[in-house]
Amino acid sequence: MRHDSNNSSAAGPRADASPLVLPRKRGRKKVDGLVEARRQQILTAALELFGTKGFHRTTTQDLADSADVSVGLI
Repeated sequence: MRHDSNNSSAAGPRADASPLVLPRKRGRKKVDGLVEARRQQILTAALELFGTKGFHRTTTQDLADSADVSVGLI
């Protein structure tokens, strides 16, 4: 029995193979610029609050209220 190295059933890409499907990313899609804008909004609010109330007296709720975002985002 002779082994033919040009056998089409050898390992390798198949003509009928379905395309590679990547797993779906979780969560919401990030809107360009929105993430950075929110980050700057939170940082600006933090600097103002730390300047007036002090770092140790500023709560995450204070920061969220000042930045107009949810506490979970902080």
